[in-house]
Amino acid sequence: MSSVILHRHAVKKDQVDEIVELCHAVLGNRDVAPLGEVYWPSHLAASRVPSEIRDVVQRSIIHEKAHAVVVSIDPAFLPEIPDCPKTHRPPGLQEEAGFWDVLALVMANVMGYPFTWSSIQNGYLQNDVIPVAGFESELSSRSSKIDFGLHTEDAFSSLAGEILALQCRYNDAQAATTLAAYDSRIVTSDFDRLFESEFQIMPNVSHHEYSSVERQPLLYGLRDKPYFRINAAQPILAPDTAEGTVKEFIAMLEDNIVGVVLEPGDHLVVDNTRVAHGRSRFKYSADDHNRWLRRLYVASDLRRSRHRRSSAESWLVEAW
Repeated sequence: MSSVILHRHAVKKDQVDEIVELCHAVLGNRDVAPLGEVYWPSHLAASRVPSEIRDVVQRSIIHEKAHAVVVSIDPAFLPEIPDCPKTHRPPGLQEEAGFWDVLALVMANVMGYPFTWSSIQNGYLQNDVIPVAGFESELSSRSSKIDFGLHTEDAFSSLAGEILALQCRYNDAQAATTLAAYDSRIVTSDFDRLFESEFQIMPNVSHHEYSSVERQPLLYGLRDKPYFRINAAQPILAPDTAEGTVKEFIAMLEDNIVGVVLEPGDHLVVDNTRVAHGRSRFKYSADDHNRWLRRLYVASDLRRSRHRRSSAESWLVEAW
């Protein structure tokens, strides 16, 4: 039996109407706006999301009542979902936001401040999790033929966001997002070694041109209920005497996997300090509705990364 606790909340029609009005106000009643013009208004709008929704999400995550929350908004009550892209955006474009982008931003802002890395998807804040032709077997989120291994988002860095926010736009493939949590029932004394700052977690291949990777503990916080960082999809450089313990820890997570099939309009909020995630394999097709998630990294305090950002207003973190 998995130790993952998942809370679900279906948004009522009158609450959907309130959220739609908020998003249109952020956009200034435009169809599309430059991202820079909606980033901060989206944060302010999050405080006006119906209190029942904010209470469910914030209490579940901050009070550690759940590892993740799915907030479901019926897309029948929302503007039409845009067409799914076939590949990631090339560099150098002005990033813009339409209704569904603002909706993702507002929901992510309920838990903090969205940011991105210079090393992934050309530094765009809004990441597309889509299958891409030619990369079906790559160990990344653009694959489809293989299971994408369990990982906490951006485990290579101590600046990783505490929250991962995923908005489902299409999932006709019925691909499952996998979740796995720490299981205190099978902890051994060997796990104490994982609290030492002697592990280098390699980034996913989606991060380009990485150089040095800092040494960190895999477990941190309370000994009986620790937070953790891991990436089972990439090598973890560890002392020879700790390699077996790392494998044991990953096996514990893999024995506790639960799959969540997201539907259009679902917003999955993941506690990135307490649960690893991945994705099961699925059948790729060129159909526009195959699978498209919008991904946002969320930090509870952007000031932690100030030394890696060009200005206090910037949401772009230099990875290396």
